Amino acid sequence: MEEQENWKIWPPYEIFYIESLLTKTKTAISDYELLDKVITNQKLFEQNPSILIDLAENIINQGAAISRYLFPSRYKGAKSKIHKLRGEKLREALQIEQNNALEHRVVRDYAEHFDEKLDRFLSKPIAGNFTPYRVVFDSSELDEVTFVFRAYVVNEFKFICLEKEIIITPIIEEIYRIHNLLINFKNNGGRLK
Repeated sequence: MEEQENWKIWPPYEIFYIESLLTKTKTAISDYELLDKVITNQKLFEQNPSILIDLAENIINQGAAISRYLFPSRYKGAKSKIHKLRGEKLREALQIEQNNALEHRVVRDYAEHFDEKLDRFLSKPIAGNFTPYRVVFDSSELDEVTFVFRAYVVNEFKFICLEKEIIITPIIEEIYRIHNLLINFKNNGGRLK
């Protein structure tokens, strides 16, 4: 056990982090590929445009889950050390630089305590034109709506919920990059290097 304390992640256990993160990246990539398929196929788009909202939200949720691995919460006490070291090791291995798309709090915050944010948001009176969801091609199409719960802006790859806007492109680009590194790690012995 003494030797294990010299590692940020004990080398035989690195595969568990690789597999855990691959689950998240595979899901996000699958959702993005379906999103792209729906956008580029007129018939699919006309049948169910609202699926774009669900897919975009799932991509953000997977990005937030990956972010928690890379940037652990700031716990206090002895137990926080293992989380901090895990995050450091993963960021080093995955070449995560400052201002990474997954580091931005808007991505992570979106998924954390969403139920409570929804409670607070809906505790304020909403007057005017209200819609639970909307898929548009340009943000200007939302000008006629006072409040939209969830929206997807096709030409801008933008997801909107509770008045927060999140651009999907930098998130999914980073997820693809991480995914490719993880596949490489898995295929080369299950180590983070």
